Amino acid sequence: MSRIPDKNHHHHFHFNDWEKGFLLLILLVASFAFVYQVLLVFHYESLVWDIKVYEYMRSHQSKALTQVMKVFTFLGSAWTLVPAYILLIVYAFFKKRNKWVAIHIFIVSVSSLIMMLSLKLLFKRQRPDYSMIGEVYGMSFPSGHSYMSFTFFGLLIYYIHRSTIPVTWKLSAQFACLLIATIIALSRVYLGVHYFSDVVAGMCLGFIGLILTFFIMYQFQKVRR
Repeated sequence: MSRIPDKNHHHHFHFNDWEKGFLLLILLVASFAFVYQVLLVFHYESLVWDIKVYEYMRSHQSKALTQVMKVFTFLGSAWTLVPAYILLIVYAFFKKRNKWVAIHIFIVSVSSLIMMLSLKLLFKRQRPDYSMIGEVYGMSFPSGHSYMSFTFFGLLIYYIHRSTIPVTWKLSAQFACLLIATIIALSRVYLGVHYFSDVVAGMCLGFIGLILTFFIMYQFQKVRR
């Protein structure tokens, strides 16, 4: 796990102009992509990309790959992410003695869960009927696994960026986090429990929610100072 900066280090909610611009760009792109998915699915009722991606994955299915995808889909479940969030909070609060990092992680975890459940109830999209893992309950849009995974691993990417580990290790760890989150998202399409548009929407929302909490905490910190 990367070293979370302590309160005596330059504060973790400090952003230079380049970082602000980069985060704003990601926020805008993710917001546009999410709105586009909503319009595509619920206004135009288009399933073109959903069908194409699923058929592509279906043509590459194998027993070994299915087992791998089941492992990744488990990594993106509440059984894995809830304990992982708790460990991060405990580590930040007791090991690094930085209550603001702990509060930030808690806010990210709770707000993303509430938003994900609220949007599922709002859109009420039924899941595909070709699940490879039996019946899965709940609505389909957005994908909770994608949303929560990109939120969690996006959070890790941010704190890795703020860590003091060597740049090569830092970039490798960040790439690994992004890759794991992406495979978790795609595993939901492969296993037939989500449409491709569901996971794209979940990925976008993960970035949107995460970046908004960064800016909110950043502004809150400025006011306190």
